[in-house]
Amino acid sequence: MDFLRWFKDKAQALRVALQAGKAREFAEFKRAARPKKSKNTKPVYEPGTLGLSAVSASIKKEHGVILSRRERKQKAREAFKRHYNN
Repeated sequence: MDFLRWFKDKAQALRVALQAGKAREFAEFKRAARPKKSKNTKPVYEPGTLGLSAVSASIKKEHGVILSRRERKQKAREAFKRHYNN
């Protein structure tokens, strides 16, 4: 027990050994709690590759062409006219 010469008595050696064990357990816990982020293996999304969903297909069938958000806003703006009382 050559390592005991670094400490005043066996109680201090035991205290240091317990602290070291707790520190090691804590470090292992922290490492397991936040694993390294894995590299993203999903392919990059390309617009227009998903196709129509069932909902959008039924809307398109019922109303015709599906407009983009910008076009829907422009169309809604044209329909609304303000009238002021003079």
